[in-house]
Amino acid sequence: MNSNIKRLAGFLILGGLLCLTMPFGIEADEESWVEFKPPLRHGSLVELIEHLLRWLYWVGIVGLGFVILVGAFQMVFSGGDPRKFEKGKKTIIYGAVGLAIILFSRMIVAIISSVLGP
Repeated sequence: MNSNIKRLAGFLILGGLLCLTMPFGIEADEESWVEFKPPLRHGSLVELIEHLLRWLYWVGIVGLGFVILVGAFQMVFSGGDPRKFEKGKKTIIYGAVGLAIILFSRMIVAIISSVLGP
């Protein structure tokens, strides 16, 4: 079962990296019929970092959803073995704690930035 989790994690990482390889977004323009716009065209380094952090935020949420699903599958397919069932239960708890940390981190950053100003 452990090798299957490693395969699933590898597949998810590979899929995320493949999403990063999409080099262009297509945008219509008056001067040219189609303009290819690079995805990382930002006005400043701060905008680039904010964009990457937003992207990592959503990837983390989706990834933790998969972690919770893996824990549920571990519980369902434990076959009556209390150790496997407990391992699945811990996986779900760790996934839920990770999800709470991600959600609270975004909220804390928003509160701090609103207190300190732009």
